[in-house]
Amino acid sequence: MTDGIDMSAGDILVAAGGVVKFSAAKPQFRRVPQGEIDLGSAGSPYSITFPSFVNQTAVNGSNYFYATFSFFPDTAEQCTTTGRLVQQEWGPTAASPFTLPDIDVGAAPAGCDYLDVQVNLTRTTAPSIPSAAGAFPVVAGKPIFESYPWPIEIIESQWLDLQDAAIVLERINGMARMLWFEIVSGRVLLRRKQSVASIGFETHLIDSRVNNPSNGSLTAAHANGSGCITTNLLDSTSVYSGQIKITPCITS
Repeated sequence: MTDGIDMSAGDILVAAGGVVKFSAAKPQFRRVPQGEIDLGSAGSPYSITFPSFVNQTAVNGSNYFYATFSFFPDTAEQCTTTGRLVQQEWGPTAASPFTLPDIDVGAAPAGCDYLDVQVNLTRTTAPSIPSAAGAFPVVAGKPIFESYPWPIEIIESQWLDLQDAAIVLERINGMARMLWFEIVSGRVLLRRKQSVASIGFETHLIDSRVNNPSNGSLTAAHANGSGCITTNLLDSTSVYSGQIKITPCITS
Protein backbone atom coordinates (compact mmCIF):
# COMPACT_ATOMS: atom_id res chain seq x y z
CA MET A 1 0.00 0.00 0.00
CA THR A 2 1.20 3.53 -0.77
CA ASP A 3 2.29 5.51 2.27
CA GLY A 4 -0.07 8.28 3.33
CA ILE A 5 -3.74 8.77 4.19
CA ASP A 6 -6.49 7.08 2.18
CA MET A 7 -10.15 7.97 2.80
CA SER A 8 -11.76 5.69 0.22
CA ALA A 9 -14.28 2.85 0.61
CA GLY A 10 -15.84 4.35 3.75
CA ASP A 11 -12.64 3.96 5.77
CA ILE A 12 -9.74 6.13 6.85
CA LEU A 13 -6.39 4.40 6.44
CA VAL A 14 -2.95 5.63 7.49
CA ALA A 15 -0.01 3.72 6.01
CA ALA A 16 3.74 3.98 6.57
CA GLY A 17 6.42 1.75 5.15
CA GLY A 18 3.76 -0.14 3.22
CA VAL A 19 1.99 -1.13 6.46
CA VAL A 20 -1.44 0.08 7.59
CA LYS A 21 -0.88 1.80 10.94
CA PHE A 22 -4.45 2.99 11.47
CA SER A 23 -7.88 1.99 10.22
CA ALA A 24 -11.07 3.70 11.38
CA ALA A 25 -12.90 0.44 10.69
CA LYS A 26 -10.90 -1.43 13.34
CA PRO A 27 -11.67 -1.30 17.07
CA GLN A 28 -9.73 1.46 18.78
CA PHE A 29 -7.86 1.21 22.05
CA ARG A 30 -9.00 3.91 24.47
CA ARG A 31 -7.69 4.26 28.01
CA VAL A 32 -10.13 5.28 30.76
CA PRO A 33 -7.81 7.06 33.23
CA GLN A 34 -10.62 7.96 35.63
CA GLY A 35 -10.96 4.23 36.31
CA GLU A 36 -7.27 3.72 37.16
CA ILE A 37 -6.54 1.42 40.10
CA ASP A 38 -3.31 1.93 42.07
CA LEU A 39 -2.20 -0.85 44.36
CA GLY A 40 0.55 -0.04 46.86
CA SER A 41 2.94 2.88 47.11
CA ALA A 42 6.63 3.44 47.72
CA GLY A 43 6.01 3.64 51.46
CA SER A 44 3.26 1.03 51.68
CA PRO A 45 3.82 -1.78 49.14
CA TYR A 46 1.07 -4.12 47.98
CA SER A 47 1.83 -7.82 48.59
CA ILE A 48 0.86 -10.95 46.66
CA THR A 49 1.43 -14.36 48.24
CA PHE A 50 1.97 -17.75 46.60
CA PRO A 51 1.62 -20.44 49.30
CA SER A 52 4.06 -23.26 49.79
CA PHE A 53 3.66 -26.21 47.45
CA VAL A 54 2.65 -29.54 48.96
CA ASN A 55 5.91 -31.44 49.51
CA GLN A 56 4.45 -34.87 50.18
CA THR A 57 5.83 -37.89 48.30
CA ALA A 58 6.32 -41.49 49.39
CA VAL A 59 9.07 -40.52 51.85
CA ASN A 60 8.27 -37.17 53.47
CA GLY A 61 8.66 -35.12 50.32
CA SER A 62 12.04 -36.55 49.35
CA ASN A 63 13.68 -38.96 46.91
CA TYR A 64 16.00 -41.57 48.46
CA PHE A 65 18.94 -42.94 46.49
CA TYR A 66 21.18 -45.80 47.61
CA ALA A 67 24.24 -47.34 45.97
CA THR A 68 27.24 -49.52 46.76
CA PHE A 69 30.61 -49.28 45.08
CA SER A 70 34.06 -50.78 45.44
CA PHE A 71 37.52 -49.37 45.73
CA PHE A 72 39.93 -52.20 46.41
CA PRO A 73 40.05 -53.74 48.93
CA ASP A 74 36.92 -52.18 50.38
CA THR A 75 33.28 -51.85 49.44
CA ALA A 76 31.47 -48.66 50.39
CA GLU A 77 27.85 -47.55 50.38
CA GLN A 78 26.25 -44.19 49.78
CA CYS A 79 22.83 -42.68 50.36
CA THR A 80 21.50 -39.37 49.05
CA THR A 81 18.16 -37.66 49.57
CA THR A 82 16.77 -34.78 47.55
CA GLY A 83 13.68 -32.62 48.09
CA ARG A 84 10.97 -33.17 45.52
CA LEU A 85 7.64 -31.63 44.58
CA VAL A 86 5.08 -33.88 42.93
CA GLN A 87 2.53 -32.91 40.26
CA GLN A 88 0.01 -30.35 41.51
CA GLU A 89 -2.14 -27.59 40.01
CA TRP A 90 -3.13 -24.52 42.02
CA GLY A 91 -5.47 -21.81 40.80
CA PRO A 92 -8.80 -19.97 41.22
CA THR A 93 -10.89 -22.99 40.20
CA ALA A 94 -8.74 -25.77 41.70
CA ALA A 95 -10.20 -27.91 44.46
CA SER A 96 -9.07 -27.47 48.07
CA PRO A 97 -6.30 -27.41 49.26
CA PHE A 98 -5.03 -26.10 45.91
CA THR A 99 -7.43 -23.16 45.59
CA LEU A 100 -5.92 -19.69 45.07
CA PRO A 101 -8.94 -17.40 45.57
CA ASP A 102 -9.52 -14.44 43.27
CA ILE A 103 -8.50 -11.08 44.73
CA ASP A 104 -10.97 -8.29 43.92
CA VAL A 105 -8.94 -5.09 43.46
CA GLY A 106 -11.66 -2.70 42.25
CA ALA A 107 -14.33 -1.81 39.72
CA ALA A 108 -13.94 -1.47 35.97
CA PRO A 109 -15.90 1.39 34.36
CA ALA A 110 -18.81 0.35 32.15
CA GLY A 111 -17.76 -0.73 28.67
CA CYS A 112 -14.15 -1.53 29.58
CA ASP A 113 -12.95 -4.84 28.18
CA TYR A 114 -9.16 -4.66 28.45
CA LEU A 115 -6.61 -3.83 31.17
CA ASP A 116 -3.36 -1.95 30.68
CA VAL A 117 -1.15 -3.05 33.58
CA GLN A 118 2.28 -2.03 34.85
CA VAL A 119 3.99 -3.62 37.86
CA ASN A 120 7.03 -2.81 39.97
CA LEU A 121 7.61 -5.85 42.16
CA THR A 122 10.28 -7.37 44.37
CA ARG A 123 10.26 -10.88 45.80
CA THR A 124 10.33 -10.12 49.52
CA THR A 125 9.95 -13.74 50.63
CA ALA A 126 11.65 -16.55 48.71
CA PRO A 127 11.44 -20.32 49.26
CA SER A 128 13.93 -21.40 51.92
CA ILE A 129 14.98 -24.02 54.41
CA PRO A 130 14.64 -23.17 58.13
CA SER A 131 17.97 -22.04 59.55
CA ALA A 132 17.43 -24.44 62.43
CA ALA A 133 17.87 -27.39 60.05
CA GLY A 134 21.48 -27.83 61.17
CA ALA A 135 21.67 -31.42 59.96
CA PHE A 136 21.56 -30.30 56.33
CA PRO A 137 24.84 -30.13 54.37
CA VAL A 138 26.18 -26.59 54.28
CA VAL A 139 28.26 -24.56 51.86
CA ALA A 140 29.80 -21.34 53.18
CA GLY A 141 27.47 -21.48 56.17
CA LYS A 142 24.27 -21.89 54.16
CA PRO A 143 22.15 -24.93 53.32
CA ILE A 144 23.17 -26.12 49.85
CA PHE A 145 19.74 -25.20 48.50
CA GLU A 146 20.28 -21.56 49.42
CA SER A 147 23.54 -21.51 47.45
CA TYR A 148 21.40 -21.95 44.30
CA PRO A 149 18.52 -19.45 44.60
CA TRP A 150 14.96 -20.38 43.68
CA PRO A 151 14.31 -19.17 40.12
CA ILE A 152 12.74 -15.79 39.36
CA GLU A 153 11.65 -14.57 35.91
CA ILE A 154 11.09 -10.86 36.43
CA ILE A 155 13.41 -7.89 36.73
CA GLU A 156 12.84 -6.77 40.30
CA SER A 157 12.28 -3.16 41.45
CA GLN A 158 11.64 -1.93 37.92
CA TRP A 159 8.43 -0.93 36.15
CA LEU A 160 7.30 -3.57 33.67
CA ASP A 161 4.45 -3.51 31.14
CA LEU A 162 2.39 -6.69 31.19
CA GLN A 163 1.33 -8.19 27.89
CA ASP A 164 -2.33 -9.18 28.09
CA ALA A 165 -2.25 -8.19 31.79
CA ALA A 166 -0.30 -11.36 32.71
CA ILE A 167 3.21 -12.22 33.88
CA VAL A 168 5.19 -15.38 34.71
CA LEU A 169 7.05 -14.80 37.97
CA GLU A 170 8.91 -18.08 38.47
CA ARG A 171 9.71 -20.90 36.05
CA ILE A 172 12.16 -23.78 35.89
CA ASN A 173 11.88 -27.29 34.46
CA GLY A 174 8.54 -28.60 35.75
CA MET A 175 7.50 -25.67 38.00
CA ALA A 176 5.93 -22.28 37.30
CA ARG A 177 4.10 -19.43 39.04
CA MET A 178 2.17 -16.62 37.37
CA LEU A 179 -0.46 -13.95 37.94
CA TRP A 180 -2.87 -12.07 35.71
CA PHE A 181 -5.64 -9.48 35.88
CA GLU A 182 -9.10 -9.99 34.40
CA ILE A 183 -12.42 -8.17 34.22
CA VAL A 184 -15.29 -10.34 35.47
CA SER A 185 -18.81 -8.92 35.86
CA GLY A 186 -17.49 -5.38 36.08
CA ARG A 187 -14.85 -6.16 38.70
CA VAL A 188 -11.06 -6.28 38.24
CA LEU A 189 -9.71 -9.54 39.63
CA LEU A 190 -6.11 -10.49 40.41
CA ARG A 191 -5.70 -14.19 39.72
CA ARG A 192 -2.81 -16.52 40.57
CA LYS A 193 -1.68 -19.90 39.36
CA GLN A 194 1.17 -22.19 40.37
CA SER A 195 1.87 -25.69 39.17
CA VAL A 196 4.29 -28.60 39.14
CA ALA A 197 4.24 -30.75 36.00
CA SER A 198 3.91 -34.54 35.92
CA ILE A 199 7.71 -34.92 35.83
CA GLY A 200 7.91 -33.33 39.28
CA PHE A 201 10.53 -30.86 40.45
CA GLU A 202 13.75 -31.62 42.34
CA THR A 203 14.16 -28.70 44.72
CA HIS A 204 17.34 -29.26 46.72
CA LEU A 205 19.82 -31.67 48.26
CA ILE A 206 18.73 -32.80 51.72
CA ASP A 207 21.51 -35.17 52.75
CA SER A 208 24.34 -37.25 51.28
CA ARG A 209 26.59 -39.70 53.15
CA VAL A 210 29.25 -42.26 52.25
CA ASN A 211 30.35 -44.99 54.65
CA ASN A 212 33.61 -46.90 54.30
CA PRO A 213 34.21 -50.20 56.20
CA SER A 214 37.80 -49.12 56.85
CA ASN A 215 36.55 -46.69 59.48
CA GLY A 216 34.09 -49.17 60.91
CA SER A 217 30.99 -47.19 59.91
CA LEU A 218 29.51 -49.46 57.23
CA THR A 219 25.93 -50.35 58.20
CA ALA A 220 22.92 -51.83 56.47
CA ALA A 221 20.88 -48.83 57.56
CA HIS A 222 21.54 -46.95 54.36
CA ALA A 223 19.83 -49.61 52.26
CA ASN A 224 16.61 -49.58 54.27
CA GLY A 225 16.17 -45.82 54.17
CA SER A 226 17.38 -44.84 57.63
CA GLY A 227 20.93 -43.84 56.77
CA CYS A 228 20.17 -40.38 55.39
CA ILE A 229 17.82 -37.68 56.59
CA THR A 230 14.56 -37.82 54.60
CA THR A 231 12.45 -35.03 56.11
CA ASN A 232 11.84 -32.19 53.66
CA LEU A 233 11.71 -28.90 55.59
CA LEU A 234 11.46 -26.68 52.51
CA ASP A 235 8.97 -23.82 52.74
CA SER A 236 8.33 -22.85 49.10
CA THR A 237 6.20 -19.77 49.90
CA SER A 238 6.89 -16.74 47.68
CA VAL A 239 5.71 -13.19 48.39
CA TYR A 240 5.97 -10.32 45.89
CA SER A 241 5.61 -6.73 47.08
CA GLY A 242 5.56 -3.38 45.32
CA GLN A 243 3.29 -1.19 43.21
CA ILE A 244 0.74 -2.02 40.53
CA LYS A 245 -1.03 0.40 38.17
CA ILE A 246 -4.12 -0.84 36.34
CA THR A 247 -5.80 1.29 33.69
CA PRO A 248 -9.09 -0.04 32.25
CA CYS A 249 -9.47 0.36 28.49
CA ILE A 250 -12.12 0.12 25.80
CA THR A 251 -11.20 -1.67 22.56
CA SER A 252 -14.54 -1.61 20.78
